[in-house]
Amino acid sequence: MKKTLKRIALILVATPFVLAAVATIVYFTYALLAVGGESTQHQTYLKKHMQEVSIGAEKFEIFDEAFYNSKVIMLGEVHGFAMPQELDFELLKHLNQKTGLTHYLAEVDQSQAYFLNQYLATGDEKLLDFVYQTWVNYNAQWANKESYAKLQKIYNYNQTLPAAKQIIIVGVDRIQDTNVTKRHLAELLHTANYKPGSDAIVDSLTQLLTDSTTENEALRSFASKNLTTDLNLSQTIETELQHIFTNLNYQHESIARDSVMFLNLKNQTYINN
Repeated sequence: MKKTLKRIALILVATPFVLAAVATIVYFTYALLAVGGESTQHQTYLKKHMQEVSIGAEKFEIFDEAFYNSKVIMLGEVHGFAMPQELDFELLKHLNQKTGLTHYLAEVDQSQAYFLNQYLATGDEKLLDFVYQTWVNYNAQWANKESYAKLQKIYNYNQTLPAAKQIIIVGVDRIQDTNVTKRHLAELLHTANYKPGSDAIVDSLTQLLTDSTTENEALRSFASKNLTTDLNLSQTIETELQHIFTNLNYQHESIARDSVMFLNLKNQTYINN
């Protein structure tokens, strides 16, 4: 009986160490295979096409003329590091100066872009705080001081440029916070100087936005039913409203984020052309 108890005790003590050892072996075996399987082709390419960029140098010698003729330029990043935000701003400024690029595609939705552009136009940091607070609430990786500082740098840089050459943000992401969308919708109707009673659909929308008990799904359902409805509003406001309705419908139909971003990019390209 004593021998059996000793064996059980030994197993209980040894098990965590055995599992840890097995996990370590599996991890390093996977890492070895992953690196070994990709290093020959991909690391050789990266070494050949690598350039170290000094922040503030404003030089990107690795790019050829074909690069500058591109219609869309994307920058990848590693989350959790500060330097990509610095590089993002440096590249944005460089492209603005060399090619006249003004449209900055961002991982924000249209309503967030609306308030960020208002910040860039006015310098009112309450608007910047409003957008970033939604990310803080969700503990999103965008809610970091380096990203916040990048927007401040874009604002300061814009002040050195004529209006036609200033950078604006284009939101292509799916809706991240419906409360931001609601405020955006309300401000659009305010901007349009809409008079109650002029349009039954807009009246219904106004009611949804002013009723504090309105559920987000009710707004999404409303948007889905009125995607192609002509509204008694200016063409500019109606176009923006319909784009928001479309994105609320993407939420309603649970469209995957990557698909939403592609569809928004396609739609925004059409609108801006």
